Amino acid sequence: MKLRKSCIFKKTISGTPENLSKTAVFFDIETTGLSWRTSHLYMIGCAYYNTDKNGWILQQWFLEKPSEEKELLELFAEFLNAHPWDSLVHYNGTTFDLPYLRSKYQFYKLENPLVSIETDSDRQSLDLFTQIRRYKKHLNTPSLKQRDLEIFFGLPRDDCYTGGELISVYHEYLRSGEEKLLDCLWQHNYEDVQNLLPICAGVRAYQDLFGGKCRIVSFGDVSAARNEFIISLELSTPLPQTLTCTAQHFTLHAEKSSAVLTIPVYEGELRHYFSDYKNYYYLPDEDMAIHKSVGSFVDPSHRKKATADTCYQRVSGRFLPQMDEVFPPSLRQARKDKVSWFRIEEAQRPENAAAQQKYVQSFLSHLR
Repeated sequence: MKLRKSCIFKKTISGTPENLSKTAVFFDIETTGLSWRTSHLYMIGCAYYNTDKNGWILQQWFLEKPSEEKELLELFAEFLNAHPWDSLVHYNGTTFDLPYLRSKYQFYKLENPLVSIETDSDRQSLDLFTQIRRYKKHLNTPSLKQRDLEIFFGLPRDDCYTGGELISVYHEYLRSGEEKLLDCLWQHNYEDVQNLLPICAGVRAYQDLFGGKCRIVSFGDVSAARNEFIISLELSTPLPQTLTCTAQHFTLHAEKSSAVLTIPVYEGELRHYFSDYKNYYYLPDEDMAIHKSVGSFVDPSHRKKATADTCYQRVSGRFLPQMDEVFPPSLRQARKDKVSWFRIEEAQRPENAAAQQKYVQSFLSHLR
């Protein structure tokens, strides 16, 4: 059994803000196959925060012969039991790493340290693959394999092997004992684990962005030439890559810690529909509805009972769309339109600062 420890990050993660939990453990395993019955572990790597070092430590256990597998499992269990972790972070470990380890602990009749994920409410399993998959449409990657995500995030990688290709390298090392082969095995697992940290930071950045965690820098810069409403934002967490999203009624462009929402302005006429249409008359000549308390004085030949589709008043001006009804009154072109509109003047009032934030969050949440 061989053990290696390395200090991989000091204080911050590759220039990104320190938004990672210092009580998280990042890990990855290497095996000689996909089935736990016909293969065995040969390496486990994990990263954890060391307060004495004021940085992240990457620790690896390497199994030099298959008969050491039980010892490797025991050493990993000792580490997890001694380390005060609250989340176990991995990439697609829900599908492979966790079930594989669970089966191995059961096979050797060892106490499984991973059980606490299911039994302890203060501990959780965090699968970065599952998390990043939610934002797949915003990522310019051929797949969501860890290697492709690393390239997209611009993360360094010297190892050129896949996990499957390394199986033959491992067997060749067992036969020859060549140090350069062992170096390849160390490096692959090292970079797998090391890159989990900036990937996690990137995932958190997307979660914060689409969760609306941002500060409004300016609200209401209007581009007269293009008839657009501009909202400038400061993001709580810098993005790992420039992001541009175009939706039906807005465009978001985000880069590092800044973002801009561009919203086309509609100038013309809309309708304000009243829900209690039974209390209104529709006036065909004026193309509008009025309340019965006033409409009762109108010549009956010039009025009709209002319906849900005719119970409205027309409003002219310059308007902005809203995905959720944040600013009243909600105006529409047709009653059943999902997107409503409101006057620009409503949004720009100083007393509507809370509504402005909610308005921005509604756009961001619709991009998820």
